[in-house]
Amino acid sequence: MDFGKYRVGHRSDKFALLGHLYQAYMDFGKYRESLEFANRQLGISEELDSAPMRAEAYLNLARAHQTLGGLDRALSYARQALYNDCGGGSTAGCVHLTVAAVSLELGAFSKAMDAFQKALAVAQAQNDNTLLLQMAAALRARGELGDAHDYCNEALRLAAVAGDQGCYARAVRIAGDVYRRKCDIGKALRHYEVAMGAGQALGDRLAQMEAMDGAARCLEALRLQGRICNCRPLEFNTRLLEVATSVGAKVRI
Repeated sequence: MDFGKYRVGHRSDKFALLGHLYQAYMDFGKYRESLEFANRQLGISEELDSAPMRAEAYLNLARAHQTLGGLDRALSYARQALYNDCGGGSTAGCVHLTVAAVSLELGAFSKAMDAFQKALAVAQAQNDNTLLLQMAAALRARGELGDAHDYCNEALRLAAVAGDQGCYARAVRIAGDVYRRKCDIGKALRHYEVAMGAGQALGDRLAQMEAMDGAARCLEALRLQGRICNCRPLEFNTRLLEVATSVGAKVRI
């Protein structure tokens, strides 16, 4: 038996598992805990001397530090990720997107736009609808609603072609976010309702919860405008709390 080969396979499996744990903790808002998983990934990548693994580990470290407000460290880790990513695939696209988001936070707008263009080039070359959605979410958060809407539409098109229902649900939800930010509450609610239904059909409670969160914000806006009674947002928020509690998403709670 080739024990050396078995060891590499075993460590590769552990690396992948740590990546899933990292993402789960990020989704739950446990950003500091997620750093531990990314650091352990980095250790495995060094043991195996794997540049693609190092690129993923550095990307995860960059994203966690960005969320925690450590922008300089995030940018440093992102550069390390780019240095180690030899394939120029989806990992590179995510790194460019992280660089863009951090650069925006630091006020380096020309660098941010350059990084966004590089991320877009990767997304289009790879037909990567997930990366397009990440770009849309980042631009939506920065108030670039026109570009965010365009990326959402492209992601919806690719998801429909590929039959990717999970991506479709997320794209519709982000489109709802864009319409809500534009104060088009009616369109936003319709998109959130579609996203909630898609998430429920897939059994994706996180996607369902995120769509419900957006719908709850719409209902609150309508309540403040005097267009609906107080009871409807209260009832909906109670349902949202139940779903968020079942998922374990303390950030939403």
